Amino acid sequence: MKFKGYFDGSSIPNPGLMTIGGYIETEDGIRVEDFHLEIGDGTNNRAEYGAIIHLLEESLKLEIKNIDIYGDSMLVVNQVNGKWKSNRDMTPLKSRVQALLTHFESWTLTHIKRELNQEADSLTR
Repeated sequence: MKFKGYFDGSSIPNPGLMTIGGYIETEDGIRVEDFHLEIGDGTNNRAEYGAIIHLLEESLKLEIKNIDIYGDSMLVVNQVNGKWKSNRDMTPLKSRVQALLTHFESWTLTHIKRELNQEADSLTR
């Protein structure tokens, strides 16, 4: 069975209090997990990485092996997929995501427009 995961992170102000949100659902749209957490102070980009890391950790706890992941952070999606380089601050976060992804049999990470990520965005608030 394949699952879908959506993530988002925000920092208000930027930098400021970081909140993350997201959810995991079956291919049929049945929600199996959702989350909203405050994870300290930092930037929007750090919050986005925090959100995908939490999503992956929760997926592994649920013993999910196949997942398609969606987020509206071009930075996270392109760095993790190897299209963009990461700077010194983001490299450890990117490495953590890539390490978690090795535990899945299959995965994709796709950038979606903010309008298509409204549910995950609302979970950050």
